[in-house]
Amino acid sequence: MSSSGDQVRSSRRRTTRWRVRVEDLAARAMISFGGIGTIVAVIGVFVFLAAQVIPLFQSARFHEPRSLQAGDLPRVLHVAVDEYALMGWRLTEDGNLTIFRLDDGGALESRKLFQDRHIEAMDYDEGLGAAAVALDDGSMHLIEIAFKTDFPAEAQVPEEVRQSLRQGHEQSVAVLGDGLVQLTRQGQFRRQRLAVTPGPHLKLPVQPVRQIGIGSRSDGLGVIALAGEGEQLSLYSARLTQEEDFLTGETTTSLSTPVKLPIENLSDAQPIFVGLSALGSDVYVVWEDGHLARIRTLGASPFVAETGRLCPPGGTITAVSFVQGRNTLVWGDTTGRLHGGFLVPESEAGQAGLLDARVSPQDRLQFVIAKDMNTQGSTARTLAPSTRSRLLLAGFDDGVVRLYNVTNEGLLGLTPGPDGQPIREIAWAPKEDGALIASNAAMTFAALDPKHPEVTFRSLFTRVWYEGYSAPMHTWQSSGLGGFEPKLGMVPLIFGTLKATFYAMLFGAPLALLAAVFSSEFLDRRARTVIKPCIELMASLPSVVLGFLAALVLAPFVERVIAAVLMSLITLPAAFLLAAYLWQLLPTPWASRLAGKRLIAMIAPLALGTAGAAWLGPVAERWLFGGDLKAWTAWGPQINDPAQERFASAAGGWMFLLLPVVAIGVAVL
Repeated sequence: MSSSGDQVRSSRRRTTRWRVRVEDLAARAMISFGGIGTIVAVIGVFVFLAAQVIPLFQSARFHEPRSLQAGDLPRVLHVAVDEYALMGWRLTEDGNLTIFRLDDGGALESRKLFQDRHIEAMDYDEGLGAAAVALDDGSMHLIEIAFKTDFPAEAQVPEEVRQSLRQGHEQSVAVLGDGLVQLTRQGQFRRQRLAVTPGPHLKLPVQPVRQIGIGSRSDGLGVIALAGEGEQLSLYSARLTQEEDFLTGETTTSLSTPVKLPIENLSDAQPIFVGLSALGSDVYVVWEDGHLARIRTLGASPFVAETGRLCPPGGTITAVSFVQGRNTLVWGDTTGRLHGGFLVPESEAGQAGLLDARVSPQDRLQFVIAKDMNTQGSTARTLAPSTRSRLLLAGFDDGVVRLYNVTNEGLLGLTPGPDGQPIREIAWAPKEDGALIASNAAMTFAALDPKHPEVTFRSLFTRVWYEGYSAPMHTWQSSGLGGFEPKLGMVPLIFGTLKATFYAMLFGAPLALLAAVFSSEFLDRRARTVIKPCIELMASLPSVVLGFLAALVLAPFVERVIAAVLMSLITLPAAFLLAAYLWQLLPTPWASRLAGKRLIAMIAPLALGTAGAAWLGPVAERWLFGGDLKAWTAWGPQINDPAQERFASAAGGWMFLLLPVVAIGVAVL
């Protein structure tokens, strides 16, 4: 009997209750679902990131050009397109301004700006909407030529126009007065028209005018004119002035008396370009044979700051322009190449300066040839920079328009011109969604999707020479103010991540391992029952959240006392070691009596170590880091400032490198 009873009891002990089985199945299902869900979520994140990243590397795309036949015209000086790509205008050398539609090329209006006068030179600033024009009689005129947008009331639009727009497709346009009207998605009528407003003019004392340039200066709008011939070549500067009559309130606009600037006649060739850099700080003059003169206009006495050559002897410059920001100059020559350059501190120019360069001792800047864009042999005849980014459209002798990104020197796409003839003028659509291309006999409009032109493998992973920098380098700076050049170098981010991980593991791994050994082997059992679950709960918290809190809460505080925080890595362990040694020296009865208050006793070395770090931090910063730790870490050889040379010492770096050695020494002691 007893034997069979033992068997029954034994079998009962081995039976699992149904509730336990259900809970076990539920837990298994939840764990499996959670694990599979985590894998699916990670794959989903990867797919989402890939879907966002892959389009960054897609090439720019030109759509099929739309022909706008223009007929046999005099030489085209400039073309432009409105913001919504509805209409455009062109100005020819006989002074004839024609406004035309972009859908069928039909002319809306044609007017003569200057009767019986021939235009010798012209420059147009897209951002200002103003043109500077030099005529064959030696006069210089400012004209505002800008597209205007208004929203006429429905009653102002004829019934037949309203019906045709509402029944037509989304891009339908109709003529209304002196402009084109379109129905927006919001049901409003939007009209585009071209406003031409004659401005002030003056006559230069030297004739004829060879080249003219317009641009913003620190004191307003500035105009530069190059006039004369041979040894009598003269450079003049004038600015737009406005005076308000305090009685009538009327504003009178005029051009100031021309100021003669110093200029060296470097060549017998024809001058091909004169331009005003950003804020009017420098004037550039370029001759066809490649000679360049840069005149510094800041200060009371302008001077010739630099001269040199943009191309070797025998070469010919065919097109010159500023890109967005008016600090970088780009040019093409008969070798079929496009180059670009800008100013850097003179001592950092190296071998990239102008050929046969001569720099004035009054100026600490020097022009460098930093960009080289191969164009496969054809000669560039016209350059059209975008006003929104560092994109550049270049028209060539072979009748092809090519799209470049000046920053990374990349060829992004190309499209054929209107008739296979050399390209004369190109105009960007203001939204960078199209280009108007003109030869002397025909025009086309090509829609454009530039995608993400600033992102290439070159710009992400190789050194790029950015505007104003002393040399090509890896840099990350994704946003900035107007005229900003995006810097998308991934190498600093990758290296910074690896460096941060290395130093974090250097200190974190030993601390974590030693803390785990202590909590599992030496910590009091009652304390372990509280601390161990807390540590396990902390392990479940996302590290991203902890890092976010550290960046918002801890980082601003640590930034102010970074030197003291670094010294605490030395003073706190030293204070606790000293306290532990003194505790061992206590008589046994005292040590037994105070054993229960050991935690309170730890406050003293903590306070001592903190006070020592606060006192030694500024001392170490002064001795090791030149008095400013943050400036020391930011210092680099490219900073040309004698006041910063005190940060060139490597003493602080040796302190960082010896911290692990000190930690090992403390552990041994």
